[in-house]
Parts: sequence; structure tokens; C-alpha cells
Amino acid sequence: MLRSVIQEELNPIRKEIAQEFQQVTGRLDRLETGQKELEKGQKQLQKDIKSIKTELYAVRQDVSRFWNRISNMKDKVAQLVQN
Repeated sequence: MLRSVIQEELNPIRKEIAQEFQQVTGRLDRLETGQKELEKGQKQLQKDIKSIKTELYAVRQDVSRFWNRISNMKDKVAQLVQN
């Protein structure tokens, strides 16, 4: 008898706790999903940065070659003018 009374008193508390756990579990699931999306975005960002660095290096090389060509042309023109 006493046991059934205690169980009846505890049932609303159990239900409330179960609801709270469901809410917490839902929040954790959303956080984990968000974390995975952030990690995926971070990996993509790292790939993009690597690509940009590679492209920037290539552009710098192109500019350097172009600058050398212009310098060589300038020297040749200067020699032609002196002659």
C-alpha cells in the first residue's frame, strides 16, 4: 500500500524528469549537428585557404617573370639607344 502511494507520488516527477531529459537530449543533438557542420565548414575553409595560397604563389611567380621581362626589355632598349 505504502509502496503504491509512493509510486503514485513519484510518477509526475518521473514524467517531468523524462521530459527534461528529452529536451536536453534534443539540445545536445542539435549542438552535435551544429558542431559537425562547423567542422565540415572549417575543413572546406582550410582547403580554400590552401588553394588561395597556391594561386597567390603562382600569381607572384607570373609577376616576377613579367617584371624580369620588362627589365630585360628596358636594358635592351637602353643598349640600342646608346648605340
